[in-house]
Amino acid sequence: MVSAARRLVRSLVGALVVLLLPAAHAEYSVIDTSSGVFSCVLWVHLGKAAGGSVRHFLQANRMYAGRLNGFSQRCSKARSARGKLVFYEVHVTKVHATWLRNMDAVVVSLRDPVARLVSAFNWRHLDGGGYVSRPENTLALERQLYRCYPHVEDFAQAIIHNATLHPRSHCARVMENALHPPEELPKHHLSMGLDFYIGDLLRSGELAKIPIYALRSENLAADLVSMSTSLGLRLRTRETGVTKSGYPRKHDALSGQTAALLRQSKALQEEYDIYNALLNIAINKPQARAP
Repeated sequence: MVSAARRLVRSLVGALVVLLLPAAHAEYSVIDTSSGVFSCVLWVHLGKAAGGSVRHFLQANRMYAGRLNGFSQRCSKARSARGKLVFYEVHVTKVHATWLRNMDAVVVSLRDPVARLVSAFNWRHLDGGGYVSRPENTLALERQLYRCYPHVEDFAQAIIHNATLHPRSHCARVMENALHPPEELPKHHLSMGLDFYIGDLLRSGELAKIPIYALRSENLAADLVSMSTSLGLRLRTRETGVTKSGYPRKHDALSGQTAALLRQSKALQEEYDIYNALLNIAINKPQARAP
């Protein structure tokens, strides 16, 4: 595993690195809320946590305002209209404290960290995965990853037994770079967990200053309803849709024993700590905690 010094440097430098996302091209619309309390909501789209379904739900209910790209004038204008509510999406970039100050609530997509790791590994797989287009520098790194670990079971076993791997072996470095890439290497869903998106904000106490709602992919329909009820939304539909379900690697799974050992590994401890912390502070109070 990376040293404590490297983790500290990564967290400090990483806070300065933002992958700018395009703003929505189409005009957005808003709906009235019965309470009129909230007006602008930041949705943290954690990769491989039913984000496509959440976006579909927000679009169907005319609440989706597109991806946030720094300070948003549209968000500022929305705040001046009492009783209106829109959701801004953040995806594949860290959430910054300055963005929270322009929001009335934060919604975070969640998924059991082991299940999310499996899904991310399979989604990015070069042989039967669901993700097709990627930059050449990312492709080169992922060729190494999937040559070393053709199946997610192989990858999980390497994580579990990391302490016994030769630290200078090629595949050990590939595994480490996939989970904790240095700043000069590109990142993707495997390394962009909850800690990447909001870990610093949770530890600094910034997230405690704003209402938090949790949407678990394992219980998405119920969590969307509980969030909507708490926000006082009048929904047009409860439809979420199903996305990204047809690629061959989707069903490549871990054995029960490997999944249990991976949940206990130090590699995912921080992810589980953040996952459970969010469930504890979420206003819509999802009941299930990670194993």
